Amino acid sequence: MTLAYEGRVLALAPNSRGVGFVLFQDEITPLDWGVKEVRHDKNAECLRKAKTLMRRFRPDVIVLEHGSAPGSRRSKRVRKLLTLIAISARRQGIEVCRYSRLRVRKRFSVFGVGSKDDMAAGVAAMLPALAPRLPRRRKPWESEHYGMAIFEAAALGITHFAEQRR
Repeated sequence: MTLAYEGRVLALAPNSRGVGFVLFQDEITPLDWGVKEVRHDKNAECLRKAKTLMRRFRPDVIVLEHGSAPGSRRSKRVRKLLTLIAISARRQGIEVCRYSRLRVRKRFSVFGVGSKDDMAAGVAAMLPALAPRLPRRRKPWESEHYGMAIFEAAALGITHFAEQRR
């Protein structure tokens, strides 16, 4: 497999509980990952945590969901947060790439993606380092596990590398 060098890529996936992140060295090497949880003043706190991650990791590229693209299910608050993160990254001289939810789902269609659980299983298969963090499949009446944000971020990162190879 030939890997195109692009530098460090930080994929961020904000949601209702905070922001999931995965830092990639290349498409098969995640260097760090996690969820920064917030409880109050969510946009301000998530933006602060995203800025901290950008300063800490010094990525060459930030990858985000395109929150206003067709098929996006992001709330107005999260769409605004995605825009604020993109503005902050650009001000720091970091390239910003956005991918729609539909594009990410299409990338993972080979895994039979019908749900976030399916996508997360596909990510875990592609990035074994993340497999121990894979949340169990949720029941319809259960809330989403906060760790799912890691797999959303990883899926964005994987999609980014696949798009760059085109």
